Amino acid sequence: MRSMDAKDRRIAEQDQEIAKLKALLKAALDKIAKLEKNSGNSSKPPSSDIVKPPKQQDRRRKKKIGGQKGHNHRSRTSHP
Repeated sequence: MRSMDAKDRRIAEQDQEIAKLKALLKAALDKIAKLEKNSGNSSKPPSSDIVKPPKQQDRRRKKKIGGQKGHNHRSRTSHP
C-alpha cells in the first residue's frame, strides 16, 4: 500500500508540472503569434508595425570614373 501512495504522489506532482508547462507553452505560442502579425498578414495598419522590413540594397555595379582602358587620351589645347 505504501508504494501506491508514493506513486500516486509522484503522478500528482507530474500532473501539476504538466499543467504548468502547458500554460507556459500557451503563453509562448500566443506571444509568437502576436509578434508574427504585421500589416501584411492582418488587418493592422502599417503604422503599428514594430519593425520595418529592411530596404533592398542596390546590387548594380557602379561605373568607374574616366575613360575606357586602351583608348587614346584626348584633351583640349591650352590657351596661350
